[in-house]
Amino acid sequence: MKKLSNIFTTFVLLLIISCHKNDGYQVNIDVQGAENGTKAYLLKYEDQVGVMQDSALIENNKVVFEGQSTDSEFYFIQFENKGGALLFLLENAEIQIKVHADSLFKASIEGTKTNEELVAYRNKMNEYNHRQSEIFEQSRSLSEMDTVLINGLQATYDRVSKEAKAYELNYIKSHPDSYLSTLIIQELLSFNDISPNEAVALTGELSERIRKSKIGKSLENQLSKLASLEVGAIAPDFVGPTPDGGALKLNQVKGKITILDFWASWCTPCRAENPSLAAFYETMHPEGLEIISIALDRNSEDWKTAIKEDGMPWLHVSNLMFWEEPIARLYNVMAIPQTFILDENKNILATDLRGEELRAFVEERLAERN
Repeated sequence: MKKLSNIFTTFVLLLIISCHKNDGYQVNIDVQGAENGTKAYLLKYEDQVGVMQDSALIENNKVVFEGQSTDSEFYFIQFENKGGALLFLLENAEIQIKVHADSLFKASIEGTKTNEELVAYRNKMNEYNHRQSEIFEQSRSLSEMDTVLINGLQATYDRVSKEAKAYELNYIKSHPDSYLSTLIIQELLSFNDISPNEAVALTGELSERIRKSKIGKSLENQLSKLASLEVGAIAPDFVGPTPDGGALKLNQVKGKITILDFWASWCTPCRAENPSLAAFYETMHPEGLEIISIALDRNSEDWKTAIKEDGMPWLHVSNLMFWEEPIARLYNVMAIPQTFILDENKNILATDLRGEELRAFVEERLAERN
């Protein structure tokens, strides 16, 4: 079912906004589910990735980070040998976190005046996610032939999604002086729930204090970058390593239509679409279709094996840097699968098309050129 997999996200959203203190920050973490003697990591959230800032050993199920922050900024906490990341807002304040390393989304926070409001937001979004999860589980038990039931579940899922989006938009508009509003704008953008133009308008409604902060400036930089990726713009050129050890440059590819396909061997929705994309490529490649798949993988063998298993005979590149893949960052890719459709001059014709919608669009554009 289209979009149902969006309920599973890479990161757990948790924000902490606190009153300013001049004596720096102290983040006290009571962590269960992680072995004593292992490390906790503090990473700064920059350009949609985490940049290591500090680490500390867990002792007696506790770990502390201390320092001075020049401005409020988003950070991650990660635990050694554990998946996931806890995203929070670091300010000069004393922050108390109680968390289980295997269920970060249930973390409790104390020590900030605005914490109740933020917890209320998190809990509300968890309610929407729970409802969507229930719908998703119901869909898994259905046969593809149960079209009436599937369509009904999809309609219900879409209705819940609209409710969640309305709640988020209302939060932004009613909290113009909140750092959380900037992150919600980024989240809505990452799932294409709002357009770049809508994001610009929402950002313009934020307070001057937020817009002039580091977080606000980072959001504005992201929006400026997105403007260069809108339909009609020229796709940024890139060079990437190929599976055979060579290099491929975008502007050297001469297709009448070129699909940039961002995927990964570990991405289940991506892998599910590959067989139909392969059949489509076999039919349309003689008509002038080229595909460049950019993999957000870390392991070369996993990448090459997936290409072979899924029967993907087109062009491939990857720097094997996971979410720090330079080409993905160049194209502001924050969720996969993601596509960009280019014409013969590398102008962007469309973005984020998949399945039948992608095939129909490409067939029509190739027919115009043949």
